[in-house]
Amino acid sequence: MEQAIAYALEDTSRTWPATTGQMQSRTAAKPEQGYPNELSRREVEVLRLLAESLTNKQIAERLFLSNNTVRAHLYSIYSKIDAPNRGAAIRFATDYGLT
Repeated sequence: MEQAIAYALEDTSRTWPATTGQMQSRTAAKPEQGYPNELSRREVEVLRLLAESLTNKQIAERLFLSNNTVRAHLYSIYSKIDAPNRGAAIRFATDYGLT
């Protein structure tokens, strides 16, 4: 318990951004080099699990995300790859060797 309290009181000014603008730039999803259609690393993770025929709930559990977050990632993926549904997204993942 003492270690937890000490950790909580620890100075985090060196590890956390000083301004909101800096925080947003650090946490914003950035496209990774080598991923098609400007997909982020997390979007590729979600797409790979989708291609394994996992449900949104199973993807959420595997990646420790909420169902709403998975749904948001899928909408973003569908938009970026111009896919109308899960089947088309799975086909995209297969065509680009993401499976």
